[in-house]
Amino acid sequence: MKRTLVSGSPQAHHAVDVTGYLDLAVESLAAHDAYLKGLGDHPMADPEFVRAMCEQTGEQAGVAAAVAIEVFGG
Repeated sequence: MKRTLVSGSPQAHHAVDVTGYLDLAVESLAAHDAYLKGLGDHPMADPEFVRAMCEQTGEQAGVAAAVAIEVFGG
């Protein structure tokens, strides 16, 4: 059975618990200096937006941090 998990979907009805991985996620994004500079003054230019987004989703999912996903396939 194959499935595709898509984050950022407006049709997301599932969540993946990422508690314990937020520091790594922020560090990983922070390492992409050219990408972040290219965003200019956009709020997503601050790697900490990942933490805020995951904590907000986690609150809705009943865990400390989560990523909202839409599941396609069986």
